[in-house]
Amino acid sequence: MAINACRLPVLKKWKKGDLMKRRLPFCLLVSFILLIAGCKLMIISLMAPENAETGTVIKLTISGMAIDNGNDGADDYGLVLQLPDGWLVADAKAIFMNWVTYILVDAPEIASLYSAEPGHYIWAGKVRNYSSSGNSNLTATIKILTGSFDGEYGTSRNDAVKVAVGVRRNGTWYADDPENVMDFSNITDSKYKRDIQVIKVQDTTAPDPVTTLSATVLGINEIQVDWADYSEEYQKDVIVYRIYRSNTPFSNVTDMTPISQLSLGNFSYTDTNVGPGNTYFYAVTAIDENHFENKEVTPVSVSISVPGTIRGVVYSSGSPVTEPTRNVSIQAHKYQCSLLQAGENFQMDYASGEYTLTVLPGDYYLTGNGQGFITTWWESNGGVAECTNAVPVTVEEGKNVDGVNFSLIPEATISGTVFGSDGLTPITGQNIIIIAYQGDPCDPALYISNSADIDITNATYTITGLPPGSYYLKPLIFFSNHVEEWWASPDSTPECNAAQAITVTAGQNVTDINFQLDPGATISGTVFGSDGVTPITGQDNNVYLVKGDPCDNLVFYSHSVSDANGTYTINQLAAGAYYLMTDTRDNYVDEWWASPFGTWKCSGAQGITVTVGQTVTDINFQLDPGATISGTVFGSDGVTPVKSSFIYVNSYYGDPCGSTQHISICSVSNTNGTYTINKLPEGNIYLAAHGDWYTYFLEWYAEPYSTMECSGAQAITVPAAQSVTGKNFQLDSISTKLGDVNGDDLVDLKDLILILRIVSGEQGLSVNLLADVNGDSKIGIPEAIYVMQKIAGL
Repeated sequence: MAINACRLPVLKKWKKGDLMKRRLPFCLLVSFILLIAGCKLMIISLMAPENAETGTVIKLTISGMAIDNGNDGADDYGLVLQLPDGWLVADAKAIFMNWVTYILVDAPEIASLYSAEPGHYIWAGKVRNYSSSGNSNLTATIKILTGSFDGEYGTSRNDAVKVAVGVRRNGTWYADDPENVMDFSNITDSKYKRDIQVIKVQDTTAPDPVTTLSATVLGINEIQVDWADYSEEYQKDVIVYRIYRSNTPFSNVTDMTPISQLSLGNFSYTDTNVGPGNTYFYAVTAIDENHFENKEVTPVSVSISVPGTIRGVVYSSGSPVTEPTRNVSIQAHKYQCSLLQAGENFQMDYASGEYTLTVLPGDYYLTGNGQGFITTWWESNGGVAECTNAVPVTVEEGKNVDGVNFSLIPEATISGTVFGSDGLTPITGQNIIIIAYQGDPCDPALYISNSADIDITNATYTITGLPPGSYYLKPLIFFSNHVEEWWASPDSTPECNAAQAITVTAGQNVTDINFQLDPGATISGTVFGSDGVTPITGQDNNVYLVKGDPCDNLVFYSHSVSDANGTYTINQLAAGAYYLMTDTRDNYVDEWWASPFGTWKCSGAQGITVTVGQTVTDINFQLDPGATISGTVFGSDGVTPVKSSFIYVNSYYGDPCGSTQHISICSVSNTNGTYTINKLPEGNIYLAAHGDWYTYFLEWYAEPYSTMECSGAQAITVPAAQSVTGKNFQLDSISTKLGDVNGDDLVDLKDLILILRIVSGEQGLSVNLLADVNGDSKIGIPEAIYVMQKIAGL
């Protein structure tokens, strides 16, 4: 389940002139779960191959957005495909926020709601209870096995795939995109459809052998087999993998029975039917749609050593832990401060408090847990809360390590009540989480230690599981219009620098840590087009509320997404002065609010002051249509496009070497290296392109070649709402400069001699610091070694 509030619980700074800055964040994802945030799904693009062969696996990639729709009762999020008869979905996954992967589960109950065209059928896959907050991007990857058709080998026919998305809300299915369309014959837009020419071929060969196999012991009874480097895309027709195991070597699987079978897209298998003191041989084969299999294999072998044991007594406050209700667990970890468990067998004798932990030979860091205790790391005196003070235990094969006694640290607790501003009336019936932070309350990197939901019947809370230390408390509020204030005495405060710490010792229960929350102020309005009359509807328009100087040291505070009517509402605001700015998805010039008309220049922004609980309405925007600049990002030769979506083009207004205002950003096409940056105002605009992960230097647009020198940047004059084309970049790869100490575009003996002069202490030498190979901003021995390797051809 997910938090439905689009706010940062900790203020975040945004400074001007930050060339790497992208969009302000939509919302902070918080790991403490309370409510499902409803989402409306939207398709942005569909990618599929133009050509395919029968009996092969093709990949569809659907990009889209999950748009925050409030707590709308959503529980099923679905992707719906219309496929030619005989085609099969072999694997389906969805990735949200670029990192959370979900398996799309076959959903015939959703498919039955849609109508297919003749010669086609409907497949649907769903994700239940998708967790997010605010808006998030999503990507679905579908692997499909193409079917055959009547006709001679070598002939072709045109097939097509179509896609739609929808959400089940409060038990009713809604077609989100295309909106309200559930008959695929009515889906004709190219955004939802891809034509594929399929050639009929005869398959007589099995997929290539799986030679990228490895096997790793994970625990006493656990081995992981991995073949991640095997290329399904190259094979084209793999649909199944078979895993074989034997206690003796083998080279052919004809008479063997696989221990497991996995569908395509899976490249590892964990075998738990194994034991110590044994050697195992594994092989994996790939199977195609005709069940062809390469029987000849080259197995890999792995042995599980004889384990040893770690033994001791678990203490609490000087006495053995003998209560089974404590549910004590001792775990072994390979790495300090990592809670990733090593495979082990744990036993606890509650009659004596003694434990036995059986592990494979190696060095381990131990943790102890139990009811009423914090996670305690073992060290020679029994136990510490800080993992950095833990020490390892060495276990040898078949031997026992005795006397490893644990002293578990009792948990501390903090409890209290959430009142309204009068300090007397509990805020009941509301979904509120109290979060305990450690660190500086005004630091965006503030650490979340633990949290607790309030009891909605009486607004009380108790945060448990706290180690000894100092904590700052703040609520996270969902639907109630109250200010999220830091705890302080005698009254809670919205200001982070006025927050007060609560210090607890081991096992201490601190009570009466109460909050007195002010009613929140509200700002609302409408996002109009330039005429100030026509709302901008159907768009993902964000309105951000910030504090501070709009042109310097800006602090992001909150945001809202405009609804279907173009209106927005931001609440839970503390009394004070704020600035508002838009962040639209479509091609409009984002503006700061001002009266009577907004402005894209930060210097023209006007503040809005609210008092406690005040409602301010009609804070409207009038957005002009944006201009665009387009071109191609080439490599340093000016000919070869840099085809990577990890190359970004930023637009700026101002002085490239001084104060700049960031306007917008776009990524480069990974198919042809082109870019189009929009949302641009009329005037002189500077562009800068850069690569991610230090692949390319940041360069400013200039003619005839882009430049790394801000002083060489050239402005592009942009007419209002017009398109400017042909503005190309020629980026230098960072790798081409490494070792080129004298800057002559060569790495040779001259560079080595210059480095040796530098190392010898000679002063006043002119060097190219971009030749630095290890990121220390110096030229020295690492660069000399690099140059010598280049000269030697290594």
